[in-house]
Amino acid sequence: MKKYLIESLLIVGSVLFSLYIDSLIQRQNKIDLKKSILSELRLTINQDLNQLKNVVDVEGSTLVSNQILLDDYLSKTKLNKKELAKHFSNLKQFGALSFFIQSGPYSQLIQTGSLELINNKSLRSNLLLAYDNLNKRKEFGDIMLDQFSLDFGRELSPYIVVSESISDSINKFYKTRKVDNFVVSDDYYNSQKVFFFYSEYKFWIEAFIDIHKNYSKLLNKILVQIESELNDCSTSNYFSFMSKKLSAIRGLVFAKLNLSYILIVFLSCFNIIGQEKLNNSDSTSYRKDQIYFGASFMLLNSDQEKFKRQGISKQFQLGFVRDIPLISSRKLAIGLGLGYSFQDYNSNLVRFNINNGNSIFIINYTLNQKSKLSFNFIEFPISLRWRNISFNNKFERVYAGFKFQRNFLSKLKYRNGDIKNISDEVNNWNKELYLSFGYNTWNVYLSYGLNQIMKTFYNQYSGKSFNVKSIKIGLIFYML
Repeated sequence: MKKYLIESLLIVGSVLFSLYIDSLIQRQNKIDLKKSILSELRLTINQDLNQLKNVVDVEGSTLVSNQILLDDYLSKTKLNKKELAKHFSNLKQFGALSFFIQSGPYSQLIQTGSLELINNKSLRSNLLLAYDNLNKRKEFGDIMLDQFSLDFGRELSPYIVVSESISDSINKFYKTRKVDNFVVSDDYYNSQKVFFFYSEYKFWIEAFIDIHKNYSKLLNKILVQIESELNDCSTSNYFSFMSKKLSAIRGLVFAKLNLSYILIVFLSCFNIIGQEKLNNSDSTSYRKDQIYFGASFMLLNSDQEKFKRQGISKQFQLGFVRDIPLISSRKLAIGLGLGYSFQDYNSNLVRFNINNGNSIFIINYTLNQKSKLSFNFIEFPISLRWRNISFNNKFERVYAGFKFQRNFLSKLKYRNGDIKNISDEVNNWNKELYLSFGYNTWNVYLSYGLNQIMKTFYNQYSGKSFNVKSIKIGLIFYML
């Protein structure tokens, strides 16, 4: 009895240790991805800061032209018309200058869930402020300023008109135009509309210079925080090194131990346990529970209300379980097994490629495209088994336990027939609780997935990840 308990603990311990190693490796992979995206973000922020500097410089030059036009309008000493046309042209060209932040790396942080792995809460907050809150406010202001710029040229056309042609670029971002011809009306200095538009333009330009300078300060602060976050990640180099070593060892073991070899090892272990002679003649009946197979329907549940099931999702399972008795009557035992499980999901989830070559699964809101996710697992069920014998040695049974499932082949199939291997996008290990109960041949089977199978489900509108888990309801049969 003691020998069997030690052997069972060794088997369970080896599975748990493998799961622990796998979780370490997966976390390190996520941290490495975060580092890669943050490094790319650092590069784009430096480019954005360079662009912001050019924008503020051009806005400063435009503000000077605007002030000269205001002073000229109010002064008794007037500019010559050529100078007037030059400053008016400068204001018309660059008064509504825009800055567009590069948001690609930030979107990758959101889509891959890497934002949640950033340790610095202030950095997370500043990223949301720069790329979401402040950017939306700036975009609204851009629309208003663009409309004002159009009104500026159109409303002042009765008083001043200039025609221009492209000249030399003032920097690598913007090109300037030289004045070819101009017309200034005699009513130019008598129109209050001219004064109104110059005064309003001054307000808008000053406001946007202030916005862009604040943007620049915020991005510089984010740069410092990114450097700190990357340095913190660098302190985990030893952990990263050990994770890679463990990954290499695990890969070597799985390469050497193919499925047939694993089956032989498991069956040999069960054979050794099965050689014990039974003192209780009735207990031999319990050894019928060795091979199982079953089928279930799957109910897919998500915390995302737009997620929808389409068609029937199902599971098929087949395997072998061996008893390790806990009491002499063998009515109570631990079951250790090895099996195969096939599952498919039918839903409105679709696969979406992102910039760095990775992919995520998002909800298809139009419901025009149905997808089927198919999964193949090697299962390691561990259960506490109770059973009794009634008339004609037929079993009453209640089995409860959990399963470790190792993914080895997963595919995505669309309605149009396209098929893609997505094994790398599925969690290597999955876990579920299960319960089976019944009498003789017929047994009800229930199970609940403790984690979702896919690595990333993402809501493209809220910018947050979401969960999809399964509840299985079906029948399971046990035989000798």
